[in-house]
Amino acid sequence: QPLPEDGQLVVQTERFGELVLGESIFDEIIAQDVLEHIRELTTAMRTLLHWLKPGGVLKVAVPYELSLGAWCDPTHVRAFNERSFEYYTNWSWYLGWRTHNFRLARMDFHPTDLGRQLAANGVANEEILRTPRAVEQIYVELVKQPLSEEARRATAEMLDRSRD
Repeated sequence: QPLPEDGQLVVQTERFGELVLGESIFDEIIAQDVLEHIRELTTAMRTLLHWLKPGGVLKVAVPYELSLGAWCDPTHVRAFNERSFEYYTNWSWYLGWRTHNFRLARMDFHPTDLGRQLAANGVANEEILRTPRAVEQIYVELVKQPLSEEARRATAEMLDRSRD
């Protein structure tokens, strides 16, 4: 669900009691095997961006689209590949993000035994990524960054044009 108008969310937790989640409160957020379960991913990513301080890091581990684990869990609603984070980084204007977006700081692929065997035999990484069951998981670090003035103007222009 979207954030309330004031951008703050009050949650009751068993461990920490009542928490007020708002803008720029976390230096780091870890989403280990979480994003593949979220139906409204763009809303979740906007919320995570909102909660991170500028320069804060979102650390993500998700199943790779061709892995066995991607679709064996019936609660998974998506899998990920090397382009899954484009709209949160380079294409954030499309989502209407006017002030900040993410910078992709790191992307690692965790191979299976098959993937390690292919790499040891000199198979190129691009081919390994296209081989079913060769990569199990993607690990990504996304850093919250302010949009440049030029990017802000371009975003505003794109959004204005889309309303016409």
